[in-house]
Amino acid sequence: MAFTFSELPDIHDQTQEIYETSDIESSGAENEAPDQPFFQNEEIDNDAIDVTTAREKFSKNVLVGEVEVDFSGRILGKHPIHRSGYQTSSCEEPYDQKLSRIRREVEELRLQDASVLNKKDPIELDQTLTKLEEAVQTHQVDQVGVEVGYSDRIKVAFEQADQLLKQTASQKVNSGAIGTQKDISAILDLEARIYHLERSLGHEGTNLNTVGSRYSIPINTVLQEIERKLNLVLHSPQLTKELEKLRDLSLDTERKSAFTHTRDEDSSDDGRSEEKKEREREIDAALEKIAEVNRLGAIVPSVISRLKTLQTVHSDMANAVQAVNDIDSSLTGIHSDMSRWNDSINQLNLKMDAREETFSQNKKEIIAKIDQLSSRIEALHS
Repeated sequence: MAFTFSELPDIHDQTQEIYETSDIESSGAENEAPDQPFFQNEEIDNDAIDVTTAREKFSKNVLVGEVEVDFSGRILGKHPIHRSGYQTSSCEEPYDQKLSRIRREVEELRLQDASVLNKKDPIELDQTLTKLEEAVQTHQVDQVGVEVGYSDRIKVAFEQADQLLKQTASQKVNSGAIGTQKDISAILDLEARIYHLERSLGHEGTNLNTVGSRYSIPINTVLQEIERKLNLVLHSPQLTKELEKLRDLSLDTERKSAFTHTRDEDSSDDGRSEEKKEREREIDAALEKIAEVNRLGAIVPSVISRLKTLQTVHSDMANAVQAVNDIDSSLTGIHSDMSRWNDSINQLNLKMDAREETFSQNKKEIIAKIDQLSSRIEALHS
């Protein structure tokens, strides 16, 4: 026999059902009324307040939200999420507020004792304040924001700038050589300052200089010094004069050697022949050195270009090393975050296992209680 609620006592199933309804029968849209002030009085101004105008007149502090917030969940972030909120920053006093404050102070000066205060001061202050207010009103009449005479002032400023540019161009044309010397001296001074800064910052310990290198200064400075020395050697007027003297001397020695060779073919003086041979050796050595100098003059430009290429390669290698270091630091941060996440996941798994065991125990207890209750109900029915 199935159990039903109709068999229980004090249950009325034949009466009318009662439902709980709202006391307000009309809909919410009908009861909605426009926002009106409570007191309807013509002498009271109930206009809406403009927040921006009120802030410009009265507010000294504004709330600024935290825009740069790190939502990634990292604890070591620059702007972590637990520091989000609002900050208070002070705003400048508006122009209208300054005028009202000055007018109030002028009124206070007028009300002070006449023996202490000079009567001309408030009048002059009042006149100055009136001029300021008139200037503000004339500025507000122009909606575009362009004051009277502004375009004329801009035109005059551009004309003055054109005149200055023309004067500077003429000065540059007239003083070209002087400007070149000044530029060279300025470049040398700048190079010396850069080298001093590199030495101060520890530029010698970077990867651009190899271990055990004999250069203790940057490669750019070394290249510039080498190029300067080569220019001094190759383009020196004294060197050209010496080379011309050597060529003339070699021609003279060749002529003299030919003349002496033809004259002294039959002579048998051993001492003089040895002296001649020694002089010929010296002349040959000088000629060989001249040829060596010419050969080096053809090779040095290619060496300089290769050194410049080596400098570019070294700078690219330095940039690559810096990029690799940045990637390593990023990977280190990622590994640390992953280790923290793994710890959090392990703790969460332990908590879930404990909750699951608790739930299974509670389930068993509830099932046992339900079985006991059903047995009691069956005992009552029987």
